[in-house]
Amino acid sequence: MVNIFSKVGGLFDKDFIMNYFNLSRGFDVLPILDKLEKVGIIRFYKHSNKINFLEGTDLDLEQELITISREINPDFSITNEIKTLVDLPVLLVKRYSFETGTRRFFEYRIFESYQDLNEAEGVIDGYINLVFDDIKVSDIKKKSKEFRSNIFVMYKNSSQIRNEVLTILKFGRLIEKHSEDANAKKLLDSERKFHLQQLENLVINQLFNNDINVWINNGKTESIVSKHKLYEWLTQICFTIYEKTPVFNNELINKQFLSAPINTARKYLIRS
Repeated sequence: MVNIFSKVGGLFDKDFIMNYFNLSRGFDVLPILDKLEKVGIIRFYKHSNKINFLEGTDLDLEQELITISREINPDFSITNEIKTLVDLPVLLVKRYSFETGTRRFFEYRIFESYQDLNEAEGVIDGYINLVFDDIKVSDIKKKSKEFRSNIFVMYKNSSQIRNEVLTILKFGRLIEKHSEDANAKKLLDSERKFHLQQLENLVINQLFNNDINVWINNGKTESIVSKHKLYEWLTQICFTIYEKTPVFNNELINKQFLSAPINTARKYLIRS
């Protein structure tokens, strides 16, 4: 019941179970837990902080993780791995779009090198570059002046993110290794999903933690503490960069690709 209904990442370890039974029943459950663990029915994993029922598998996860570490290159590219593991969203700058009639989009992307930087084009009006490499803030500030439609987010906890990616890679290898053991595969899938959620939390959900991240645009840092603050900042950037854009209070007209209704109207206008 706890595994089904408990919050992902919640704590359900030996100490919690012991305290629960002591408080609710006045009963010491430690000998039972030790016996169940010894015969391979349950096992506690510090990765997810919870008890797991092994359902007939003799997989020693702790030992398997140690062993599989030798098969993974520790110098993997964190940017390439995050690209495949995390879905990065595209943001619509709503206030600017409402006031001018022009929809503006900012796309999250992983920063790889200065050579890959470019001004936004096409349907995308700006980039939010996520920087995981160890680069000086002063260098990013200088470069950001050359690419005004680029925002940079520098992660101070990149080592923690790298460790999370490494753990996910380990579980990926273990799933391949134990693909014929249905119970082991089920357990490994569950652990991998947990760490994927942890990674997404570090990369996306903690973007607005200024103790962890630094936001930079046009040579200046900005305190972005919430999604609302980010949208306000993006609105200001759009008004600065695209100050000469004409105002059309018609969402059907001023866009990269015309919608079906306006295309039909255009055809009738030309025929007339």
